[in-house]
Order: sequence, then C-alpha cells, then structure tokens
Amino acid sequence: MSVWRAPEAAGMPRLPAHLAPITVEHDRPPRPLTREQAAESLGLHPSTLDRWVQRGRLRVIDLRGTVRIPFTEVARARSIPAWTRFE
Repeated sequence: MSVWRAPEAAGMPRLPAHLAPITVEHDRPPRPLTREQAAESLGLHPSTLDRWVQRGRLRVIDLRGTVRIPFTEVARARSIPAWTRFE
C-alpha cells in the first residue's frame, strides 16, 4: 500500500489557485437576520429598526435593497435594557 504524499513531495506540479482544494470553516458565524426576524427577536416593530438604522444606532448589511442585520448587532441591542435603549 502506498503512502499519500503532497504533490510537491511527489515531484508533481502544484495546482493553480482556482483548482486548489477548498477549506471549510467549522466555526461559522450565525447568518445575518432579516429586518423582520431581528425585530421579532428584539420585541420591536420593524419600523423602529429602520429608524435606528437611519440614525446610525444599528449597523446593517445592505445588499442593494435587501437589508440584513448581523447577529452580533441584534445581540448588542438585546443586551441593552429596554428602557435605556439608544437614548
């Protein structure tokens, strides 16, 4: 039985970058939420989130008209007590 060796060690040329194997991250961040999902998770109306975005109080990912809110932003907004949120 033969032992596997890297292509360079076997005397073979290296693959071009576009053909190189893909590495998959196992610790991927959570997917960004839609405006409605974020509002529901925070217990707010989606229009409230729109106002927060316009005022720069909440960062979003704008995909040419489709808005996504990173999970980290929702968690940050959730950690602020409701009566003191963004005063």
